Amino acid sequence: VAGYDRPENIKQLRTDFKDSIADFIDYVFGLDNDGSLREGQLYQMDDRVIKNRRYLTIKAPARSGATYLRGYVGGTYTGDSFQPTVTEEIYNWLEQSYKSSGYYPQNMQGKLLDAYKDENKIVKNSYAEVTISNLRRKKDYAFLTYIPLIPGNFNLSGDAVVEPANKSEYTYNAYMDDTNKFLLKFSSLYDDSEFSSIWQEYSKYVKNTYLKYPTNIPEIVDIVEGLKNGTGYGYKGKGVTLTNMEIADRIREYLKANTKYSLEVDKLPEEKDFVKWFVTEGKTGYSAHYAASMAVMLRMANVPTRYVEGYVILPEDLKEAHKDVNGYYTYDVTDYSAHAWVEIYDVNYGWIPIEATPG
Repeated sequence: VAGYDRPENIKQLRTDFKDSIADFIDYVFGLDNDGSLREGQLYQMDDRVIKNRRYLTIKAPARSGATYLRGYVGGTYTGDSFQPTVTEEIYNWLEQSYKSSGYYPQNMQGKLLDAYKDENKIVKNSYAEVTISNLRRKKDYAFLTYIPLIPGNFNLSGDAVVEPANKSEYTYNAYMDDTNKFLLKFSSLYDDSEFSSIWQEYSKYVKNTYLKYPTNIPEIVDIVEGLKNGTGYGYKGKGVTLTNMEIADRIREYLKANTKYSLEVDKLPEEKDFVKWFVTEGKTGYSAHYAASMAVMLRMANVPTRYVEGYVILPEDLKEAHKDVNGYYTYDVTDYSAHAWVEIYDVNYGWIPIEATPG
């Protein structure tokens, strides 16, 4: 109670107390089927119930586009889930190199851009401090904007996990404007032999790790081949080389034309592959269904891909948010903003977020 400045915030105190009681009741009775996503457990996506409860508070500069907060990252597709990638032997040398150099994959984009000194080309006012308050779930991973510069009090492990020392509230710096990423390949770090070596080895690791998919879903392979090669679905130009973005666009358009978006979804039948079932049978789903399907289909098109869960904040969401004189807004993120998308890997830019859900 002493942490609230009465009388201005007494209303907020009541809301927090009410939410806490509701959470406790849900926990005791096993009703914790909130609107957050399931950390890659695709077979559980049918029990999602949006309660519009606050999960995070973000303090960051206002921006014109959507703000993606990356949380859970899944790399290994099992047919009914996207699980964290198991560290393989090939990764051992890389991990030792990260520890000695500080060039972790989670931080590479930030370091690349930070080393690019031409301030006239860096989008002005895009470098900013981001503060996340974790109100409800003390996750083992941080929620990060793109492109972060992660401080030393965060634990970086594997090539995706970023764990803050303080799970309740943490702060980091980031380049908030997405157009900055197109300057990454001009960074002076590419001339650094150690960085260049690690980057090249990591790119090999990515291709070895993030192109794997089940061999028992040939129907989906056939769809992707038709989309990529122009042999079906109205696309022409067989033999024409497509960029990864163009392939992603074709997959998204196919899913839009052949499935329906809805938060009311059926349970995944036992022994069914999630992607095959959604694309060819169920044909109804929301962001997790579209992101999982696009991730697998992009891998079939030889595009290294990861499945990501987190939150997305749209410009219209900020109409009621508090803004200070510096252009920073403070916004409560609810389970209504829970979202899934994909990341594709580009050797010039690293991991880039791609929207999988039509619309």
